[in-house]
Amino acid sequence: MQAITSDAGGEAVAVRKKRVPFLIGLAAGAVGVAWLFLAADGPGLSDDESLVFFPTLGQRTPDGNGWVLDLHGWVFEPADSEKYLGALKAALEIDRIEAVAAPPEIFLGRAAWFLVDNERDKRIRVRIGDGEFDSDPSTPDGHFRGRAEVSEAFVQNLRASGQLSGGVLGYDAVIPPDRNETFRGGVLLVDAEGVSVISDIDDTIRVSHVREKAEMLKGTFLLPFVAAPGMAGLYRDWSKRPSVRFHYVSASPWQLYPVLSAFFESCGFPAGSYHLKEFRWKDSRFFSLFESGEEYKLRSIEPLLARFPSRRFVLIGDSGEKDPEAYGELARKRPDQIIGIAIRDVTEVSADAPRYVEAFRGVPPGKWRVFREPDEIRDMMPDDGE
Repeated sequence: MQAITSDAGGEAVAVRKKRVPFLIGLAAGAVGVAWLFLAADGPGLSDDESLVFFPTLGQRTPDGNGWVLDLHGWVFEPADSEKYLGALKAALEIDRIEAVAAPPEIFLGRAAWFLVDNERDKRIRVRIGDGEFDSDPSTPDGHFRGRAEVSEAFVQNLRASGQLSGGVLGYDAVIPPDRNETFRGGVLLVDAEGVSVISDIDDTIRVSHVREKAEMLKGTFLLPFVAAPGMAGLYRDWSKRPSVRFHYVSASPWQLYPVLSAFFESCGFPAGSYHLKEFRWKDSRFFSLFESGEEYKLRSIEPLLARFPSRRFVLIGDSGEKDPEAYGELARKRPDQIIGIAIRDVTEVSADAPRYVEAFRGVPPGKWRVFREPDEIRDMMPDDGE
């Protein structure tokens, strides 16, 4: 079996596929791309299947001369949604929720993502620049992943050609031309140093009412999404600093990514990586997947802190669930990395309440704030973003 790569002149060349779980190295100074391949094989995308790429991260290689790029996506076959809508409504207890004047297409559009047939053992070929690679096979939930190493010169060539914009390196799935479709993804390049904003989603930048089950379900499945006032503008201002990157964390399932990302784009939130929850119907009762306890937040955020030990982080959350407790623990564990914590007040509890005193015990008072208006935390970002 052979993997496709590209040499310094841009001409495609074939290299023998490595059956080992680590990256193929690049020759010093080469303008090229090398991809990680796993041993298992699987078919590509069939005519009746579709896919979604999720925004991922790219980080510097240890020698600083290249980038390691993550790939993550979801392959599935669209199903007859109406056939299963009754079961979904029962699982969500939709019929018990107070009736609202909601356009039926909202529920149908969002519910459809939970009713697809996930496809396992699928390898997706991706084209980035003039190189191509295959992902590792998809798992039973339809998710597939991969990892690539590219040279700095390769990235600069893509920047010059417009394929790198706003820190996001774009790529496309390779599919038969007769399908007349485009499946596009992006990798957020994150330098070893700089400032990263880790932002909760629910009730931090999107009004979700997570603490009230009926209202949460209405807002998630029946009503148009609503942005928290002023948060998109604040994040856009922070994103103007070249080294600032955003990472969006939520207990919402990956099935909601397509509608969440479209909503964020329409609101003008900066591009970022997404870190959502994996879910299959057989795994748990549906409502539990929206629960975002302290342990979940720690599991979601700690890998980011460990992956970029020289970056500094601003953590943004809300008072609805366990963000203060989780962020306080992270600040005590990594005091040099965490430079600011902001908690959006959705419970109308003052910053001197016992809950906050305990949550931020041992954290310098100037490092954390409880806010209602985004302007109250605008100065938490260093002027140079460094």
